[in-house]
Amino acid sequence: MLHVHIEEDHNEVLHHIYRQIGAKKLPFSGLTLLHFDSHPDLLLPKELQAKDVFNKVDLFSHLSIENWILPAVYAGHLANIIWIKPPWSEQIGDGTYHFMVGEDKQSGLIKVSCPENYFLGELLYTTEDELLNAKPCTLYVVTLGQDWKSDQPVSVIADKNSAGQYTTKSLDELIQNETGDSCKSVDCSNKSAMMEFQSSESGDSSETKHSEECSKISTQMLRNSDDTVTTSDMDKKTIKALKELVCSLNSVYILDFDLDFFSTRDPFQEIYSEKQYSLLRLLYEFHEPPDKTNTAIASFLKNRNLQIAELRDAFSQLQQGNTVDYSEIKCGHILEELVNDLRQSTGKDNAMNYMWLHEIGTSIDDTELPHHISSDEQIRELVSCVYSMMSELPRPAIVTISRSSDDDYCPKHQVDSIQNQVLSVVEMYGEIKIHKHYLDQ
Repeated sequence: MLHVHIEEDHNEVLHHIYRQIGAKKLPFSGLTLLHFDSHPDLLLPKELQAKDVFNKVDLFSHLSIENWILPAVYAGHLANIIWIKPPWSEQIGDGTYHFMVGEDKQSGLIKVSCPENYFLGELLYTTEDELLNAKPCTLYVVTLGQDWKSDQPVSVIADKNSAGQYTTKSLDELIQNETGDSCKSVDCSNKSAMMEFQSSESGDSSETKHSEECSKISTQMLRNSDDTVTTSDMDKKTIKALKELVCSLNSVYILDFDLDFFSTRDPFQEIYSEKQYSLLRLLYEFHEPPDKTNTAIASFLKNRNLQIAELRDAFSQLQQGNTVDYSEIKCGHILEELVNDLRQSTGKDNAMNYMWLHEIGTSIDDTELPHHISSDEQIRELVSCVYSMMSELPRPAIVTISRSSDDDYCPKHQVDSIQNQVLSVVEMYGEIKIHKHYLDQ
């Protein structure tokens, strides 16, 4: 039986993954996370010491929706992360990234050796030789679905050339480089470590059951009146290549959905005016290093650290009701304009949570948070793509789902419909048990 765990907040699904590991229903290490989401969720808790990762009480008390995955890499459980993102998500470019996750020698915090802007902007990067107890991680980022802005299908992925620059390649080419084989040579039917693990646990042939059940899904979820939703030829190629990627990893995998993959909002756009939001972005924006040499990155991190520390101190002073000398701050005129505008719009200075505003600022510094409220037809197109992909893959060991509606990332008026469609996809695996943990909250 396949267990499906549904939570409201995405970090809560890690509880169920850890329970499965503790019960020996998931292997302790070498796991792959197949992660459908509009957000990477690959940040790290800022106050979590690396040593506390191994204390579950301490670990879970520090986790939130944006930082729950990489601690599981450092703990030795996850080895591969495949982030499947919709076309409107741009936080990390499509590509494959090999890096280490370990304890920073100086701070004791967890950091990574991946010099992408996503990590640099949050001051999470350090060189590999500055990491202790480092664990290897491979991140694959793949865009799935139609680019509705340009009306073009997305079917390319980036890879690094010998100069350390990212170059556009087809996903098929990327996998050939990763495995040494073309996609056509990978046999997904009986060489998967996941199949061997599940057979030893349950005694049945999950692969046979999977293929028998694939045809049982209702086609109504892929239709709207007389319109049939189809998968583009380019998406079919991407799906085929993703199948070969998952199978080539020869790893037990966790199937993970955030329902905002199908339709997502930037909730802060409705909390703050366009002017306020623009000013906040200006405060926290940064210019990436001119190159990825150690010297350029070290200079960037020094300046970025000073920028964040200065803004954190200013917002802390405002939170305490103290007067801030804006002339002493590098972007003080922007901060002063933002604070005055906020005070005028709220009418109550003491109602402002300035430290929360600081946290928001650090999340919108480089790329905008994804915002795309999908039409019903667009949701069905993405569901169709997901169904086409999953029908090609072996059965996952566990399914985790996050609704993300209480925090308004997944629109409340769409979340139940999306959830039902995703569960219809999961039903292809035969007997499932759905745990709606969010109803207990």
